[in-house]
Amino acid sequence: MAEKCDTNSQQKFTIYRAKRFIENYLVNKFGKNSKESNNKQTFHDLDVTIVITFESLYAKLNKEIEKSANDHIEFWSHLDS
Repeated sequence: MAEKCDTNSQQKFTIYRAKRFIENYLVNKFGKNSKESNNKQTFHDLDVTIVITFESLYAKLNKEIEKSANDHIEFWSHLDS
């Protein structure tokens, strides 16, 4: 989501670093034979169902974050009036 916004170079680097961290986590946790093989795997080697599951859960997370932000805005607006 942040990639779609106009960002400066510091923010772009932070986004890149977060994406690499998530990618490495997924490869280590869900990679095929990750404990049996010492070969470096990439994000593209992961099972498609794992990627789809991750994307689905990530979309749910974004919706919950948006809902929470809206609840906070509503709460603070009622205190202001």
